[in-house]
Amino acid sequence: MVLALATLASGPGAGTSAAGDRAEEQQVLLSRAAEAELGHGWVAAGALYRQAEAVLPESRLARRARARLEWLAAHAEGDFAPLTALASAMAAEPTHAVLADLERAVEGFPDGRVRREALAFLGDTYLRRLSDPVRALAAYRRLAELSDVTEGERQLAVSGAALAALALGEPARSVALLDEAGLTRRPEHALALAERWAEVGAPFCYALLGLFCATTFVFAGRYALGRAALRRAFAPGRLAVAAYALAAPVALLLLYDDDSGYEWRLALVLGAAGLVVATSALGAEGALRRGWSARRRAVLGAASSLAVCAAALLAVHHTGWLFRLIKAAGERP
Repeated sequence: MVLALATLASGPGAGTSAAGDRAEEQQVLLSRAAEAELGHGWVAAGALYRQAEAVLPESRLARRARARLEWLAAHAEGDFAPLTALASAMAAEPTHAVLADLERAVEGFPDGRVRREALAFLGDTYLRRLSDPVRALAAYRRLAELSDVTEGERQLAVSGAALAALALGEPARSVALLDEAGLTRRPEHALALAERWAEVGAPFCYALLGLFCATTFVFAGRYALGRAALRRAFAPGRLAVAAYALAAPVALLLLYDDDSGYEWRLALVLGAAGLVVATSALGAEGALRRGWSARRRAVLGAASSLAVCAAALLAVHHTGWLFRLIKAAGERP
C-alpha cells in the first residue's frame, strides 16, 4: 500500500516533466525547420515539421507544423525550384536586374501558386518600389490572364493594372480596366474616376478662374476706380468674412491631414479663391458706379459664384476629398 501511494504521488510530476520535455523537443524541431526554410531546404523542412507534429499531435505547435506542411505542399511544384527562385528574389534588394532574372525564370514555371505569386510580386515591386508602371502593367496582365488564377488573385491583378495605368497618366484606361472586370466598388475605381475628372475638369476650372479674374480686372481698370471705390471693395467687414472662409480650411488641413503633399496645392487653390473674392468685390463696385441694372449685377454675381465653385472643386480634388466622395458613393448599396 505504501508503494502504491508512492507511485500515485510521483506519477503526475513525472508525467508533467515528460510532457515538458516533449514540448521542448517539438519547439527545437520547429526552430530547425524554420532555419531549413530560410536556407531553401524545403524538403528537409517538411521532414522536420512532420517530426514536430508527431511529438505532440494535439498541441498548438503541432497545428503550426501542419499549417507549414500545407503551405509547403501548395508551393511544391517543380520540386521546389520555382519557390527557391521566388524566395531568392524576395530576399534580394529589388533592382531591375533581379526582377528581370525572375521574369525569365517565371517563363519556365509550371502552373501553380508559385507562378501566380511570382507575377504578383513582380507587379507590386515594379509599381511600388521601382516606379516602373510599364513593367508592372505587363506583369499584372499576365497574372490576370492565367488559366488557373483564382477570383481573388484576378481582382488584385486587375486593380494593380489599373493603378499602373494611373501611374502612366491614363485614368480613362484605368477606369476601363476596372469596368470590364466588374470592379466598380473597389477604391481603385474611385481613384481612377477622380483622376479622370482632374484630367478634364481641372484645366477647365483653372481656365474659368483665370478668365473671370482677368475680365474683372480689365473691367475695373477700364472704369478707373478710385481710392474710395477700392476702400468700399475691400472694406474690413468684407475682408474678415473672406479671411474666415479661406483660413478655416487651411487650419483644418494643417491640424488634421497627415499628407503634407496636399498643402501647397490647397494653398494655391485658396489663393485663387481669394483672388475671386477680391475681383468680385472690385467688379461689383465698378458695376454700381456705372449704374448697372439689377439684371447685369446678377449676371456678374453668377459669374463670381461659378468662379468660386471652380475653386472649391479644385480644392476638393487636390485635398483628396473628391476621391473620398466618389468612393463613398460607390460603396452605397
